[in-house]
This record gives sequence, structure tokens and C-alpha cells, in this order.
Amino acid sequence: MVSYHIYTTDAIVLEAYPRGEAGLYFLLFTRELGVIGASAEGIRLMKSKLRYALQAYSRAGLGVVRGKEAWRIVSAMPRAALSPETRRHTVRLLSLIARLSPGERSDRDLYDFLADALKRMPLVSPEHRFVLEILSGLNICSAFGYGPSDEALARFSGFPVITHETLKLFSPFVRLSEAHIKYAITASHL
Repeated sequence: MVSYHIYTTDAIVLEAYPRGEAGLYFLLFTRELGVIGASAEGIRLMKSKLRYALQAYSRAGLGVVRGKEAWRIVSAMPRAALSPETRRHTVRLLSLIARLSPGERSDRDLYDFLADALKRMPLVSPEHRFVLEILSGLNICSAFGYGPSDEALARFSGFPVITHETLKLFSPFVRLSEAHIKYAITASHL
């Protein structure tokens, strides 16, 4: 009998793809392991206990096991679902992580910053949601090695505490930051 170590971690579901008759393959941004791919067999069946905890772009507490070739999800507890009014901003941020991430590399600071940003997104005014998205995007780029060389932008990378004041101070740098994010995507060749 082979015993497996169950890794327990918080995760954000980046993407989900059908796999087999009733399974799904997930791309997950985890606090402990970085970006991993993991499968969940039978999750699309009505009797599955995992199906409600693992929705696209949601947060969950996971138990994952490393198999011979891939990770498998063995348990999941929902943490927070995607807010409908912030869906567009959230999807763009999570797509940026999926695109730039080098894979299995733990980055707890980035995970905590992003989880905080996603939690605050529905709480900030609609005009500040885009500002928060770009501030988060700038920090994602920095975390994956595409930090800004511009001194004005550099002071906003490094996971600043997200407050109304931070968003107000960052507002004049949104367009410059957008250009930097586009440059990072181009420079990554991904």
C-alpha cells in the first residue's frame, strides 16, 4: 500500500478544462506551491462534493496529492466566489498570472497580495476598480521578473498595502503602468 502526502494550501482557480467523461483539469495559483495543474475526477457529476468549491476564478482551500505525472485534488473547501461586478477585472488579472507564471514556484507574498486585491475589488468604488486591477497587474509583472525600471512605478511594486490613499496616489500612473504590463507580456514571449 502506497501512502501519499496530502499538501494543504489555499488556491485561486485560474482556468478549468474538461478531462474525460466527468473530470476537470484545473490551472491553480496556490499559496504554497505556485501555479500548478491538477485534475479532479468525477467533479462534473451531480454527486461530487468538490464541484461547488472549485468554480472558475474562485478561491478555495485545497488538499492535493502529487501523483506520478500530475497533481490530483482530493479535497476542497470554498473560500470566496467571484463577485459579478468585478468579473472582468478579476479574469484579466488571473489570465496575466496564468500567462507569466514560471510554474511551480511558491510566492506567498504575491498570493497574499492578490487575494487581498480580489477581496477588496468589490469594496472599492467602480472608478477605482480599474486602478486596483492595474496596480495588481504591475505587481504580478514585478513578481515574475518584469519589474518596472521607471522609479515612479517601482515605488508601487513590492506589494503595497491596498488602501484608498494608495489607489489615489497610483491613479496618475495607470496609463504608464498599462504600457509596462503590455511590455512585460511582449518581453515574456508567451
